[in-house]
Amino acid sequence: RDPTDNALDFFSWLNDSEDSKYETKITENSFKDVKFAVFGLGNKQYEHYNKVGKTLNAKLGQLGGESFYEYGEGDDDDAMEDDFESWSEGLINAFKAMASLDSGDMGPSVAASKEATLSYGYRAISVPAPEDERLASLEGRLDAREVSSRYRESEIKNVDMTSRSFFEATPAKVVVNKELRQSAGEDGFGSTKHIEIDLQGTGVEYHTADNLAICPENDPELVKQAASFLGLNLNEWFHLEYDKYELGPLFPTPCTIKTALTCYISLNLPPSRATLGKLSHFATMQEHRERLRYLSSKEGKDEYHSRIVERKHDLVDIFEMFPSIQKPELGSFFEILPKLQPRYYTISSSSLKHPSRVHVTASIVTERKPGFPEGRIFKGACTHFLDKLAPREGPSAGKRPKDQRGKPAPWPQAYVFVRKSTFKLPQDITVPIILIGPGTGIAPMRAFIQERETQDSKERGDAVLFFGCRRETEDFIYRDELMKAVDDGILTKLHLAFSRQEAKKVYVQHLLKRESDAIFTYIEKKGAYIYVCGGTQMGKDVQHSLEEIIAQKGNMSLDESHAYVENLTKTKRYVQELWST
Repeated sequence: RDPTDNALDFFSWLNDSEDSKYETKITENSFKDVKFAVFGLGNKQYEHYNKVGKTLNAKLGQLGGESFYEYGEGDDDDAMEDDFESWSEGLINAFKAMASLDSGDMGPSVAASKEATLSYGYRAISVPAPEDERLASLEGRLDAREVSSRYRESEIKNVDMTSRSFFEATPAKVVVNKELRQSAGEDGFGSTKHIEIDLQGTGVEYHTADNLAICPENDPELVKQAASFLGLNLNEWFHLEYDKYELGPLFPTPCTIKTALTCYISLNLPPSRATLGKLSHFATMQEHRERLRYLSSKEGKDEYHSRIVERKHDLVDIFEMFPSIQKPELGSFFEILPKLQPRYYTISSSSLKHPSRVHVTASIVTERKPGFPEGRIFKGACTHFLDKLAPREGPSAGKRPKDQRGKPAPWPQAYVFVRKSTFKLPQDITVPIILIGPGTGIAPMRAFIQERETQDSKERGDAVLFFGCRRETEDFIYRDELMKAVDDGILTKLHLAFSRQEAKKVYVQHLLKRESDAIFTYIEKKGAYIYVCGGTQMGKDVQHSLEEIIAQKGNMSLDESHAYVENLTKTKRYVQELWST
């Protein structure tokens, strides 16, 4: 629905917004001499699939541009890489036709270029460990506050988007880490953690229900396995050099091999087909080279999905499956490997109540991997990293941890930064709010509840919360807090859906229909704001229920009620923050 962070300024300029930072004004002929092609990136689980791509394609045409190639779309819920490959098959010929070039004038084809010798822009240079004890102890991690003293502004501008978080994050202490669930699920893996991070002295600030970006670290065992397969010394220090003016640093160096593999390279997810193709250049056995190239090819994409993606084979599995992948030249190797991305969590605390401490509600991701060998476990990189960041427990919970000798030990810490959210309470506190947040979708609703504690109880409008989980005795997280909020009048009503407690499954969308009269009155008569947080399918089901309620109670057709809800979205009275599952 919304542009990515790095496209916000461009879209602001395209739409001639007042807050555009560009001096050149947009006109109806701004793209008169521009020929363009657009490939949109999206996920079909979302209601507004690829809206940004469609909007950009139409807007460029409205501003005088000429599309020289058909608009295309990629679905991240399926196989975006395949979608792009299919779309781009005719792209070279379209370029040739546009430029009136003969065959061959454009150089090698896309397919042929995949077989060409790879050219890299980075070189790894071994360096001694820093003499400064503090820098040596950090093993190369970089605090965002030190970026300007380490890098030129031009270098940082050239940092690739997949590496940007390495230069934006600041270390912060984890001071609380506690289990929220009453018991584990049927598979024995269920865990949801309440985590509190101390922002004092970090320079990081947040507003209620913003998103907290957490830079994860790979499992130490996975790091050791990767280093072992590649014959790398984890304690070796190196620095990355590059010559090309358009390049920026891949990640902060100098650092150790251990830091690079732990903090900067994605090890626990299936590598893309493109990555497998690049790794083929490092395999010394012809059989392995050919196999990797096949899996990366269009002909091998089905086998890639069935054998690599569906079985959740990660990068370390690939090193084990193709042991002839030799110790590489580190600069080029780190260049082609996927970078470890930050995970974003909707903050579950109010900045008015907890200005220097940010709360996160995280479901620990643990799944059995399908296929052979049996017994393999997939662990979410960020949630398992967070799970291990435990300060002292029991009566001393929240206090500085101690080492094995009973002496003060360093606080566990995570590198974090804040991203703004669309979740904002109405400026008029008398306006009622409807909150829908099952599972960890309760996070921003909890923040709003805390915010309401600071408001005048005589002035604030009603607040109705719909929460859902599997069972009251299993995963009713923040139970005591929510019940107290009802008792204290902070929540007007609390509606609960326990999907596995009765013979018939009940979800939050069913409760919405049960309360249809009150819901319609709140929306139509009292101007209520609606907030939804959780999985995309839940979001779709909730919107469908709302549209049915509005159609029935407002004597509208479903098309009219859909348009009604779309208008609520445009006026920011209906706000969703959803994630694909």
